[in-house]
Amino acid sequence: MATCLISLGANIGHREQAIEQAISAINACSDVSACHCSSFFETIAAGGPADQPRFINAVARFETSLKPAEVLKKLFQVEKQLGRTRQQIWESRVLDLDLLLYDHKIQNDSNLILPHPRMILRRFVLEPACEIAADLTHPQTKWTLQQHLDHLNRSAKYICVAGPTTAQRMAALEQLQADVDNPQISILRNSPSPLTLADQQAAIKTALAATTNMVIADFCPREILASAPEQLARVEQLEHAVGVPRLIVLLDNPNDPTFHSLLDAMMPQGTVVPWLVVPSDDKKQIARELQAAVIAAV
Repeated sequence: MATCLISLGANIGHREQAIEQAISAINACSDVSACHCSSFFETIAAGGPADQPRFINAVARFETSLKPAEVLKKLFQVEKQLGRTRQQIWESRVLDLDLLLYDHKIQNDSNLILPHPRMILRRFVLEPACEIAADLTHPQTKWTLQQHLDHLNRSAKYICVAGPTTAQRMAALEQLQADVDNPQISILRNSPSPLTLADQQAAIKTALAATTNMVIADFCPREILASAPEQLARVEQLEHAVGVPRLIVLLDNPNDPTFHSLLDAMMPQGTVVPWLVVPSDDKKQIARELQAAVIAAV
């Protein structure tokens, strides 16, 4: 039997009732046992069209003999049974069921990504998850879910963007400013010429002192370790002074496993900061992902 973790959300119709009915439908499956659901949490929508109604969110944990694809199919069946029609990402919905974890399975294909790529940056997932599954380990970061929630609570309020050229990062953040009128976001740029580590530390420290917003930097101090691993002690000193970032957004191809080589270089001693990989060739998607990350990780 495999241990599964799923998230449940609804922001239109009878929200609590939809989640309760979904849990009942999952419990009724002969291939599922030991199903436990968290408390319900009410949150604003993270991403998608503006002015959406507030969500009711929960997380459930259960044991199953189904394979991952079969669990996903079952979740889609339950959604359809309760009136969900999937049309647009992050739209308002009668019911949304996501497969977060399936034992320690890692999978990345067009049908299913495991673990769920955004679960570790979403407070509305981690808080209910830690009620019933704080001990479960994320198979990529090797952190427990409680450690991930603790990171959200203790890390500094800035997000680092890493990956392609400075010009591509700047273009993505300009797109973010053009698309989003969000007073929770402050953008920190790398200036016309790349900043030294000392300058990066000073810029982050100054930005954090000047605002209570989430700061998004189009640079990542840890990226220097890909070419100069001997700089690790200096990077750690920087993080000690300003705090570790809430998240690293890596602009790359999520379907190319080689992106892990850059992550390994940036964090040679294991996970220090959770990450989200976003396609580098779509600045609009980068802007949407950054906006959603800011809302979910505050």
